[in-house]
Amino acid sequence: MSGTSVRFLSSVIAAVAILFGFAGASVIGASDIDFVPGIDSGTTRYIVQLDDAPIAAYRGGMPGLDATSPTIERSDAERDAYRLDVASPAAIRYAAHLDARQAEVETAIARIAPEARTTDRFRVAFNGIAVRMSPAEAAAVARLPGVKGVTRQTRFEPLMDASLQIIGADVVWDHPRIGGRAEMGRGTRIAIIDSGITAGHPMFDDTGFTAPPGFPRATLRVGSRNFDYSPEDVARFTNAKVIVARAYANPEGVDLSEGADPREAFTPLADGFGGFHGAHVAGIAAGSTVSGAPGNPGTGGLSLSGVAPGAHVMSYKFTDAYTPEILAMIDDAVADGADVINASWGTSAMNVLKAEHHPVSQAFKAAHAAGVVVVAAAGNSGQNGEATLGGPHQMIDEVITVANSRTGRSFEYRLTASDDGLTDTLKSHPAVYEAFGTPFDVIEKQAYHTDMCNLLELGLRGRTRVIISPFEGTCEDSLIPIPLPEAFGWVTKLLNAATVRAESVV
Repeated sequence: MSGTSVRFLSSVIAAVAILFGFAGASVIGASDIDFVPGIDSGTTRYIVQLDDAPIAAYRGGMPGLDATSPTIERSDAERDAYRLDVASPAAIRYAAHLDARQAEVETAIARIAPEARTTDRFRVAFNGIAVRMSPAEAAAVARLPGVKGVTRQTRFEPLMDASLQIIGADVVWDHPRIGGRAEMGRGTRIAIIDSGITAGHPMFDDTGFTAPPGFPRATLRVGSRNFDYSPEDVARFTNAKVIVARAYANPEGVDLSEGADPREAFTPLADGFGGFHGAHVAGIAAGSTVSGAPGNPGTGGLSLSGVAPGAHVMSYKFTDAYTPEILAMIDDAVADGADVINASWGTSAMNVLKAEHHPVSQAFKAAHAAGVVVVAAAGNSGQNGEATLGGPHQMIDEVITVANSRTGRSFEYRLTASDDGLTDTLKSHPAVYEAFGTPFDVIEKQAYHTDMCNLLELGLRGRTRVIISPFEGTCEDSLIPIPLPEAFGWVTKLLNAATVRAESVV
């Protein structure tokens, strides 16, 4: 996505409800709902939550409908043995009640939005329906009697604000032997073999740190040759926390002729395609505490850190790396006195049939024998046979291989348009992110709302303006000669905006 484009992902999940206690007692009508055709004709899914509790939470109270929730008052022994049974007679009767209520809501929605389409229904842990409709139609549905809430769907992009609690890091921080979060890992050296680190990032702030004797170090290794970076570069690549910044390159692709300086082309910084993976990994492992991180700007933001904020970080960056470069990194990490080596990478192209014999496995076995704790990330293929693990080093006893954990988190940042010509509905929009330290929250340029599939309209009105439009859906006429799945339909829309030289897209 171009730098002039801001992909907005609106945040949501939520609810709507019907408040009638007796089956067949009431039918929702839509005659009193004023529907004004929306300025935005694009549609997306909205979650409509109904008023009645779902099966898992219904505690009784309606005539003829017994409680179905396992959390009703019971003795400890009964509660331990009790599990929700959606096939029980009580659950079946209550499910029929919810189905009838949902059908009433769908009938009412059809009067307001004849083209709306229900795509899913929920009743066990959530009572509601998912409906594809326009924003204006959703606003009208939200005013229906008995509707508890209507929320636009969101694509969940988890942030790292909850994983520390999941693995119990906060409990360890409070142990008397640790002395608090900032002291966790104090003096430990964590080697990150990955795609580089940017020492100037706030998560690698070195306040309160002192580099060990002989550090920091910054070099480029090309084959068997080492090139020292200048003192100015060493100061840029490292600090008292990031004490090693080494880069590695395959010598077969580097100009090593007389007078050539490969240091001009290769640095230890996190850059290039996928370059920030290494910085991300290092932040998870040992990132310094950052207050005011994105999440809740009104109250100063979240406080984030790595698992061991007090640890030193040592970065070993591969560039066009093959097995020899990886082996060189392991060599150097052990020689630099690493206490821990993290390897969040791998490929099933490596020899996985005799994992312990692979050179990388052998190197990590030796690192383990030297007292280094070696940690590897499991693969990204889930339970997919041999592809579940992404390399032989993940299959040996000497390496701690760890799968990921996740939690659904979604934060919303708002962009406010300063253009007086926009309606109130268009003046505020969810944005994809808040820039670190300098929140971008006002659209200063003239804004324009239009259908991004309409090239003629875009050409007449969109040039040099900020285009406000939903990204969902595909365009029938495309500048791209191949059909795109709906998930990538936004690519066509961005190309359309770029063709007319729009200022940016929200």
